[in-house]
Parts: sequence; C-alpha cells; structure tokens
Amino acid sequence: MKRLLEVLLVSFLVTQYAVAQSDSVRVEIPIRPNQTRPLVVPMADQGFAVLDKRQQSLLEPSNVMTVTGYDSNMQQQWQESITHNRRLSLRLYEYQEGKVYLIFGNQSREDVEFFVFDPKNGNVEKHSFLYLGNLIIEDFTVIADNIYILGTLKRLPVLLEFQLDTKKIAPFAMAVSAKNVEVLEILKNGDSQVGATISMEVNRSKQLLTKTFDLNTGEGHEFVVKPSEEYDLLNGKVTVLNAQDKLVMGTYGYHNRPQSQGMYVAGYVGNREVIKKYHQFTEMSNFFNFLGEKEQKRIEVRATKKAEKGKDIKLKYRLLVHNAIAHNNQYIMLGEAYYPTYRTERYRRYGLRGYHYDTRIVFDGYKFTHAVVAAIDKRGELVWDYSFKINDTKTFQLKERVKLLAQEEVITLIYNLEGEIFQLQIENGKILDEAKGVDVNTTFVSDQVRNSDLGEAEYWYDHYFLAWGFQKIKNNQGESDKNKRNVFYINKLSY
Repeated sequence: MKRLLEVLLVSFLVTQYAVAQSDSVRVEIPIRPNQTRPLVVPMADQGFAVLDKRQQSLLEPSNVMTVTGYDSNMQQQWQESITHNRRLSLRLYEYQEGKVYLIFGNQSREDVEFFVFDPKNGNVEKHSFLYLGNLIIEDFTVIADNIYILGTLKRLPVLLEFQLDTKKIAPFAMAVSAKNVEVLEILKNGDSQVGATISMEVNRSKQLLTKTFDLNTGEGHEFVVKPSEEYDLLNGKVTVLNAQDKLVMGTYGYHNRPQSQGMYVAGYVGNREVIKKYHQFTEMSNFFNFLGEKEQKRIEVRATKKAEKGKDIKLKYRLLVHNAIAHNNQYIMLGEAYYPTYRTERYRRYGLRGYHYDTRIVFDGYKFTHAVVAAIDKRGELVWDYSFKINDTKTFQLKERVKLLAQEEVITLIYNLEGEIFQLQIENGKILDEAKGVDVNTTFVSDQVRNSDLGEAEYWYDHYFLAWGFQKIKNNQGESDKNKRNVFYINKLSY
C-alpha cells in the first residue's frame, strides 16, 4: 500500500475558498427551533423552491404547505399555498423535466395526490388518483408528463404509470419469484424506456435484476447481475449509457453479511454481460487513508497475514452508493461508508407481579465515517481511488450527503456539516488542495453562529452549489432587528 497522506480532510485553502464565496448570496427564513424544517428543491438555472409546512399556531390546518420560488439570483419570484388530503403525507419531491413534482400518499390508503409546479410563474396543477392500497412508494420519474412510481406491494415490486391527462393507471409486469425482494431505483432512458433495479435472493445468493420496458411497443427486457459463488451483491446503481448498453456499479460482500468487502463493476450490452470486475477495498491504494497511521498499519498487517493463509479480512463497512458519473472516458463511483448504531433503553412494563423495569435495544441512527471516490476505466479496471473523513456524521435517514461535480479535468466533492463546508478537489487522481472546512457566510459581519443542525448541500447548476440548514445566531452590534434570531438559511456557493 502506498504511503498514506497525513492530512485527512481535504479542501480549498482558506484564502482560495474566501474568493470562491465572495459572490455567495444568502436567503434567511425566520423559524422557531422546534418547528419543522423547510425543504429545498434545486431547479437548475430556473432557481430553487422552498417547501414549508410549518404551522404558525395550533389553530392552523396541518395539511397546508407553502411553496416559494426563487430565481438564480436568490430573489423570491412567487409563492403558492397548496392543501392536500390531511390523511396523506409528502412521500417524494423532486425537480424533473423542467417542473417541480410533489407526491403525497399513505400506504394504508388507496389515494395519491400529485402537485406539479411551473417554476416560471408558480402555476400549480393538482391531480388525484385512486390506486392500489398498501403500496409503499419508493421512487419516481417523469416521462412526457406521465409519472412513473416504483414501490412495493406486499413485499413485491410494483411499477405504475400515472397518466395525468387521461387519469389512467397502467401497471408493468414486475412479478419476480425470489426471496427478500427490495426495490433500489427507478430507471429511464430518454422518452422511450422506463424500468427498475431490484435486489433479490435466489438460491441463498443476493443478486440484482433490472427490468426495462419500451414505452412505444410495450416490450420488456431484463438482465440479471449475478455474483461469484462466495459473494452477495449488496447494492448497485445502473447507469443507462444508451438503448442497449448499461453499466452497473455497487458493493459486494460475503454471504449473509451486510458489510461490504469491495466494489464491483459490470457492463451489459442488451442482456449480455460483457465485463465483470471485483475490487477489494484492501487492495485499493487509498481506501484506508482516512484512518490514523497506526490504524492503517494495523489493518495492513492483518490483511497480509490473512492473504498468506489465502483468506481476506472481513470488513465492517457498509456503503451508500451514488450513481456513476461519466468523466473523461472514465466512470466515477462515489460511496459513503456507514454503520447502524443502537442504544439500550430502560422502560416500565406490566407483568404477572405488577409493574417492573426492563431494557431493550433500540436503533439510534446511522453513523457515517468516510466517503470513497474511485475512477473506473471502460474495461472495468480501477484507475485511482481516494477516501476522506466525513466526521462521524449521525443521521436517522440513509441519504446521500457528499455531492459531486465533474468539470473538465477537475472533480469537486463537497458536504455540509453543521454550517461548515468541506471540499475535496481531484485532478487526474491527484489531490489539488488541502485545508479545513470553512463556515458558510452569514448575513451580517458581526453574526455569531451559536448552533447549527447537520445541514445539507446539493449541486445546483453550472459551477454553483446550494447549502442549507438551521442556525441559531447572535448579533450584539445592531446589524439585525434582533440580537438573537433562529433562521433557516440557504447559501449560494460558487466553485
């Protein structure tokens, strides 16, 4: 293993980052600490939308949401309020095909509501459907103004087409004969194909099934990504290259273990597999460089001893894998390593002899440790890899936090940690700059941030990102109307 870098978190130099943020603009929305946080939807160069479901008082209805549109200069352009069925909750939201889509549902009910916003003027359309009850909505996409929803019904995959103009619902043939079926993602190829990727267990082996359907002919195709005998495929992301070619990248592990041992790459022409490569984490050049030098050495010694016996060390990492990005005749894979945490909870319960206290183990969130970025060539071979800390971030949602932007020769990765932006830049596998994270700009020079929530960041358009979250701010210099304020901030960052 190559000599590992001593500095773990890499970013722009502070002076360089200050220049990058000089044209940043900030929006602040007053908010109480215990209120529900708004949601932000980047809309490319059309701006961004803020979804706000906060109740100002207990007398206000809880099924009203305010949607506010801002342009790319961070200026408010429109605001609309929507009222949804009070028994439904927001399941999915996203900017697609030039519009913002909100999907409300409830797996115990048979209705679903779609709200479609036009970012140019804030005009909104509402569409209501009756569909299959007990459907758990997982993902969606939009093709030619029709909405395609992927979900599960009684633990089986379901793919439905909702035609907004005719109010018709059309199902696709997604039946599979397997155990432990899990839907991973919905797929589309232009306006002609829709499909889904599914994880399933066949003969005690976890594999991936991808089904696609031609929207003009109704013809269906499928291909299965099968592991070698000793492995399970834990997850995977399918990149549609064209109507025939597809690339699958994900992680694999030993049978009946949820932890990853490495990453795999599989290429398909139609339903024919043309390449399959496995890359163990222990064989990567920089996979462990987020650790301290002593820990790296200890793992290296363990790996060497195991290799001498013809075995591999069993790792404990799980990776949340992103979609692959095509960049300069290579494919960039990004994954975030995490593990579930638990705590012991003491509770009171009634038994045959009256009340007594007992303990139980309860889930206490996912802790993210580091991120891994790697470049793969068209033969499936590993070109370079790198890992970096993400500061033991804990969250109750498995949600992508590190964001990637590929520009010419440079790859930029950023994430927001409690209002502090960390950045890593890579050019041809080489790290460009090393520095600590830098706080997002506040509205006033004398603002002192007393508290921030975890925060989020997302690629916006061109060379811009958006960063947002909650902050408690103190200012004793009279620059603000109040000495203390609680705000939901949205910052524009340029790189």
